[in-house]
Amino acid sequence: MKTIDGQVLWHSLGAAHFREMSCFGALPDSTVLRLLTEGQVWQLDKSDVLFRAGDSVNSFFVVISGNLAAYICDEDQHAFTRLHGAGEEVGFVAMIGLHERIGTMVATEETLLVEITADQFLELHMSEPEAFGVLLLNLTREMARGIRKLNNVIVQLSMQQSRGKPG
Repeated sequence: MKTIDGQVLWHSLGAAHFREMSCFGALPDSTVLRLLTEGQVWQLDKSDVLFRAGDSVNSFFVVISGNLAAYICDEDQHAFTRLHGAGEEVGFVAMIGLHERIGTMVATEETLLVEITADQFLELHMSEPEAFGVLLLNLTREMARGIRKLNNVIVQLSMQQSRGKPG
């Protein structure tokens, strides 16, 4: 895992790349650039671990390119749950919920992401409340999509059990 200059990344990918990302959609370019330059941009190689279950939380991440595989830990076993791709956040729920990481995130290919700390998140709220509101709406919308997917899985498993089929 190595750091990347956020300003260089902004210029190499171009503003349009970031405008297409669900997490950054409708944010002013200046705000996205600020997040990239004031935050930490990371490059992970395939199989690099971003964080592990049990790690403390003081930030969340937005995937800029590549993919992260999420493995949730339960009773010392890890189960793959999903891939997180460009524009998606990782770790926001844990940061807002004030609990430790419940999963392990592993890069499935070269992956770029920006880390946004709790302090940086608060500073954005204080200095750019309108942009903060847009970012929070984007993050909340992504959480809602995740809840919807989980509901669908629960319904499918419940229906399989009611029909006597193994889950």
